[in-house]
This record gives sequence, C-alpha cells and structure tokens, in this order.
Amino acid sequence: MLARRFAALGLLGLAVILLSLAYTGATNIGQTVEKNRRIDAEFKTIADVVGSFKQRMKRLPSDDELHRILPYTEATRPLAIEVSSQFNQCDNQTDAFANFKSGYVIAIWRGHWWECFAPSSGMSTLGLSSLDYTADWAFLAVVALLALRSVFAAIRIWRRTSELSRRKMS
Repeated sequence: MLARRFAALGLLGLAVILLSLAYTGATNIGQTVEKNRRIDAEFKTIADVVGSFKQRMKRLPSDDELHRILPYTEATRPLAIEVSSQFNQCDNQTDAFANFKSGYVIAIWRGHWWECFAPSSGMSTLGLSSLDYTADWAFLAVVALLALRSVFAAIRIWRRTSELSRRKMS
C-alpha cells in the first residue's frame, strides 16, 4: 500500500516537472518572438540606411562603411549582401532567398545562425508571431497532456489504494 502511495506521489511530482517544462517553453517562445520583433525593427532601420546609401552611391556599402554609418557591436554587425553573390547563409529559408533575381539581403549573425531580411520583398527569416513556432507548441501540448495524464493516474492510484485499505480494515 505504501508503495502505491509513493507511486502516486511520484506521478504528481512528474506532473509538476512536466508542467514547469511546458510553462518555461511557452515563456521562451514569447521571449523569442519579442526579440525577433526588435531585430525586425533593426532590419528596417538598416534597410533605410542601406537604401539611401545605394541610391546616392549606386552600390551597396562595404562592411566597414555600413559599420561606420551604423555603430553596432561586432556580435550584431549587419551585412548588406548582393543577391548575385549567392550568400546562402539564410538558414531557415535558404531556398526562398536563393530565388531572388536582384537586390540585396541584410543579414545579422545571431551567434549560431544568420537572420536575413530582403528589403525589396520584406521577406525575413524571423518568426514574428508565436504561431511561427507550431512545432514547439505541439511539443509543449504533448508535454502538458503527459502531465495531466500523470495527475489522473496518480489520483486513480491514490483512490484505489484508499479503497483497498478500507476493504482490508472491514
């Protein structure tokens, strides 16, 4: 009987851990979307500067020129790359970015991958809505369902143990 009660408590502990994991995952998705929106705003500012430079000089700014105009840190230093240079680092949507015939892409290194923005079409590798992370939401839903299943199993075990205990006493 004691083992059953410990099993029920273990399942409740598992449910708490799983629900914590689901909550943390949902919070992280929200923070990612918020950060992506800030980067998107930066992309648009950079696109305005690059567009003005290109109109005036009839070419894209070099990396050094762009860095002088927009004083970013080395970690977030943007690049303006002609599409014809076949820059294929737009990790999420390399194929879509490769289909452009002319224009340029603005890219920012995120530490493990490039985020890209094509000013001519407005296409971006950034997920600007939590719906862009449907695979993550599906995983979190499965985790939450496992947590609920653990709670129901714990309740069932606890009740069954109580019934057996009452039967034994009578």
